[in-house]
Amino acid sequence: MNREEVETYVRDHQQEALRRTNKLMNDHFGKEYSSFNGLIGGKFKTYEVILGDYDTAEECVEAWLEGHGKIYQSEENQPDKSSNRIKLMLQDDYLRKFIENFVAKAYFKNK
Repeated sequence: MNREEVETYVRDHQQEALRRTNKLMNDHFGKEYSSFNGLIGGKFKTYEVILGDYDTAEECVEAWLEGHGKIYQSEENQPDKSSNRIKLMLQDDYLRKFIENFVAKAYFKNK
């Protein structure tokens, strides 16, 4: 992953990612790109991912996904928790790739 490719990917795919996410969540996600900042970007601390601790964007994405997995396991039976919405998104290949690039974009922004 490199910064320019990641930023281009996120920019080029954000509208489709919003559309798909709203479809999955019955239009209860939000219509603006900033909705991803809250749901995805707001999870770094929750998932114990400190952006400066990783040497590559790939390592950061892997840590974020692992952190999500741990939180999801503890909240699996609580459907109102954001980890359940993220799990739903990760099951869609398009949204998974978007999330991975979104996390990588945050990594590069903080480098």
